[in-house]
Amino acid sequence: MPRNDAQFNLERRALIAAGATGLLGMAGAAALSQPAGAAAPGKTGPGAGADVRPEDFGAVGDGRHDDTSAWQAAIATGRVVAPRPGATYIIGASLQPQAKQPLLIRGAGIHGNAASTLKAAPGFRGYLLKPSGSYDIRGIRLAGNGREGCHLIGSDEVGGAGFAILDTVMLQSADTFINFGTAWEHPLGLSYDRIYGQHFRTAGIVVGGVEGAARNGESAWRFGLIVMTNGGGDGGGRVPAQGVEVRRNFAAGSDLVTWSGAGAGEAAPLFGWVVLRSKDGKTGWAVPPNWGDALCRDTRFVASKQPGEDWTYAVMRQTVGVCLHRGKAVAAGVIQAEYCGIGVLLISVAGFDIQTIYSESRDRAPNPFPNLAAVMVKGASYGSIGATWVEAIGYGVITDERANVEVRALHGNALRWALRASTAATDKGANAMQTGSRGIPTPYRQLARPPK
Repeated sequence: MPRNDAQFNLERRALIAAGATGLLGMAGAAALSQPAGAAAPGKTGPGAGADVRPEDFGAVGDGRHDDTSAWQAAIATGRVVAPRPGATYIIGASLQPQAKQPLLIRGAGIHGNAASTLKAAPGFRGYLLKPSGSYDIRGIRLAGNGREGCHLIGSDEVGGAGFAILDTVMLQSADTFINFGTAWEHPLGLSYDRIYGQHFRTAGIVVGGVEGAARNGESAWRFGLIVMTNGGGDGGGRVPAQGVEVRRNFAAGSDLVTWSGAGAGEAAPLFGWVVLRSKDGKTGWAVPPNWGDALCRDTRFVASKQPGEDWTYAVMRQTVGVCLHRGKAVAAGVIQAEYCGIGVLLISVAGFDIQTIYSESRDRAPNPFPNLAAVMVKGASYGSIGATWVEAIGYGVITDERANVEVRALHGNALRWALRASTAATDKGANAMQTGSRGIPTPYRQLARPPK
């Protein structure tokens, strides 16, 4: 909850003012006035008031030479950085502006030979672009190395952005694409649009971490078109736990599944683990029916079953397409999240309206994709979800007992359960919906106890 005291108001106003000053200065005003994906205007070079290119500071951009120092020098000017169309810059360390300085990047777009690319070096770990304050990043590709700990945009440090803009950005092959932890805040004016991500190990977009309170209020977040997928090849999204063992009890109604955790050199998963099972070990992977709505960070689970059933189990790192935490007045147009355990995860988000969601998953043997829900809503969250298409995934929508959600229309194919709420106040017995193509009449209200 926001603090209603003078210190809170002073901190929040100072943070917003700092962001506005950075974005709406000489370079920021030029960036904000241009259409998405367009090249930055003006003469390039290190002269006063001009946009700069990394080549002005020695960058090569041939996809082989390390251009980290040239990019860092360009960013340190505080002006709009305009990468050369068609260039690929190898980056070996986090690119970070000076304290409270805006991060302003304007590429020529993300398609074809004109696209500019920042590419993480093979051994890179950290945040490729690490803002220190407000940021406005448009028309560029960011490519990771697919390794644990490789993040493309974000920060795990204490900080905040008065204004934050990402527009027309392609993100590829990383642990997470956009990852701002609990200590980083977006107090006012976040706008992400035309963000495309493919092949992540843990998450596509994380704003606000997954737990912990904010120091200031955070509000007015807008998302336009967001696509996060692990489809197309084996580029991410399937990281099995180590040391999985199953103690089967054919006569009783349960199996005990245990695992040792992450592999050597891997951190504990941000969203925990998910237990899946299949009759034949190849198809029909789904969570057991007693799998709860919590993010499981334990290393054991007792799976319910009917006596005599024989299951094959897998334990996978939980993955999330889009995770939003703590925001107020949050609007989204279209979110497509594919081949991940949870498509959209909302935690303590007050006043959200998501117009359209598309989420699907698929069987893969022997390591399936994580598979739990298209949407999970947790904490003191309330809002509405519009037209939703869900295919080959466990649940359509899961809420916990503190959430209050309106689902206006949901249609599913190969969907095992439609809606699940951890509260006795849910109406219509939606858990009874079984596998197959099903729709929920409009409007469908899933009622939950209001937050206390």
